[in-house]
Amino acid sequence: MQFCDEVLAELMHPKNSTLNTWFLDAVDAEGLNIPDYYSIIKKPMDLGKVSRMVNSGEITNAKEFDKNVRLIFANCYQFNGPPDQGNPVSNLAKQLENLYVQLMKGKDAWLAKYAKSNAPAASASNASDEDDDDESDDDEPAAPAVDNSKELQELKAKLEEESSKLNSMFASGTPQALIDCQRVIVDTVQQALYKVAQKQSEAKPKHQDKSAKKSSKPSKSKAAGSAPSRKSSTHAPPPKKSSSAKKPAPKRTLSPADKDQIASAINDLEYPHLDRAIDIIKRDTGQNENNEGELELDIDQLSSDALNKLWDLCKKVLPGFGKDSNATTKSPEVNRAVPAKQAPKSASKPKKNKPMSAQEQEARIAQLTAIQQLYKPGQEPADDASHAPAHNRHDESSDDSDSEEE
Repeated sequence: MQFCDEVLAELMHPKNSTLNTWFLDAVDAEGLNIPDYYSIIKKPMDLGKVSRMVNSGEITNAKEFDKNVRLIFANCYQFNGPPDQGNPVSNLAKQLENLYVQLMKGKDAWLAKYAKSNAPAASASNASDEDDDDESDDDEPAAPAVDNSKELQELKAKLEEESSKLNSMFASGTPQALIDCQRVIVDTVQQALYKVAQKQSEAKPKHQDKSAKKSSKPSKSKAAGSAPSRKSSTHAPPPKKSSSAKKPAPKRTLSPADKDQIASAINDLEYPHLDRAIDIIKRDTGQNENNEGELELDIDQLSSDALNKLWDLCKKVLPGFGKDSNATTKSPEVNRAVPAKQAPKSASKPKKNKPMSAQEQEARIAQLTAIQQLYKPGQEPADDASHAPAHNRHDESSDDSDSEEE
């Protein structure tokens, strides 16, 4: 049906407007003042209707297509009379019919042309079987592809020119003899065009087949050589390890000043961080708390690993710790007593003095009175006694506070 589409498109082409004007659409009986047209013509047909039938699938083969197109001409001759009676519409119909017949004659050439271009590619198995036979052919130089494109273009231009002349003759009423001569010229050019097009279509597949065979050869050799290439790749040096691999961070070397900072900072830790620090010290030194619940810390006995752990703990918990790590701050004491597991910010209660009995109180008063006698006017207290009043007064004030607390 593709060929039929091309023939129909040629018949309806604007370049053939001098011939197809009356046959593109249905006959307008009222406009043409022929009211009896549809009473005479029982099966009206036009090129537009044929096109719609082809597109809708109502016409499915070339036989039906030919039948409907010829019905157009038959209806024209039936209503207007045969062409030899001189009716101008019948003459145009005859010319269009001749063009249609000429186009349909090229069906075989068209089929030969498109059958080769649409031929299925040979299977891979057949190609592999013929490889040995084609090796000898590959040694021969490939025949150059015939370039008929220029000749084809010239023939197309010539055919269009001669067809235009023929159409002009039909429109101007040229004698039939000249028209027949021009028609022969058009037919000759058309046949030459079909032959050149057929040769070109035959030459292309041959050239493509040879080029395909040649291209398949290197692919084989490449496939055969792929094994050695893989083998050679085994001797390649191993890839370098990426420098981005994680390396353990170097341990900090703590100076004596840093150790003093750690010793001072441990006393500032609170629960649960203080427990963590005590655990680090115990594990590193193997020490335990003494009877008073304290842990003696000699900072110089700790290993660098333990010191680094304590440093990290203090830096994490205490703000500002380690900022002045380069400063040589001297700690007042290196050996420190670390309270074991103290409760955070627990203030120790002051010890209450034992209440004094009545006798003790009287003795204390007598002692204070005797001390007071030492400071009578005109007398200078001895060096030893000069310190006693202050001491006794301090004791007296503390005793008074204790009695008030009671």
